[in-house]
Amino acid sequence: MAARSKYEELREVSRRMKKDLGATALMVTWGKNGALMFPKDGSCHHAPSLAVNVIDRIGAGDAFYAVAAPCVFKEFPPEVVSFVGNCVGALKVATVCNREPVESVSLFKFIDHLLK
Repeated sequence: MAARSKYEELREVSRRMKKDLGATALMVTWGKNGALMFPKDGSCHHAPSLAVNVIDRIGAGDAFYAVAAPCVFKEFPPEVVSFVGNCVGALKVATVCNREPVESVSLFKFIDHLLK
């Protein structure tokens, strides 16, 4: 939306925005398609959506970035950043609006369940 390019491929728009902004990394949430991360090495990492029970999408992107941004700052691997961000997003869409925050215990249980 920010690029005002309705038909251009998302990966290309994102790469251009990263360059135009002078950003070292860029993350794009992609709804049911997951998320894309463009780390400083120029690669593109796609992480699928982990949401199973979608009740309300409000706040999912904010929750995703609230967790993903510090991970990027601490230079976590792109796969880890995308995975953790998508876990938080999946938990967020399972609640109505911003009724409850995603608690760390819920996040850890969700990750543990996925990794078993």
